[in-house]
Amino acid sequence: MLARLARWACAGRRSTVSEVRTRVLREWSALLEPHFAAEERWLAPHAGLLSASLLAQHRAIEAHVAELRATEDAAHLAAFGLALDEHVRWEEHVLFPALEASLDAATLTRIGEFLDGDGRGATCALP
Repeated sequence: MLARLARWACAGRRSTVSEVRTRVLREWSALLEPHFAAEERWLAPHAGLLSASLLAQHRAIEAHVAELRATEDAAHLAAFGLALDEHVRWEEHVLFPALEASLDAATLTRIGEFLDGDGRGATCALP
């Protein structure tokens, strides 16, 4: 949803760049940053060679967020939206199918339980 809102704001639809930037920064701290940490803890160890792409995409999105913190610029918001959208699609079409093909059902269930919500409940368990 944030990726879509960023695109819409940059196209002059629905919300302003300022409004969406504020929402992105708020939701980054509250939702996305913890979600990325949970993915890195619970998915990356099982992702093999794909873990490098997962981490690189996370770092790139974090860099876009840092740019948004520094300036209210439509180009930075658009870049964030595009990077987040591409990341979600990559997870859906590449990462998740690869994990589903390589992990047994019990491991997938366990990972899913820890990632349910924002993944914060997973701090005491081992992957």
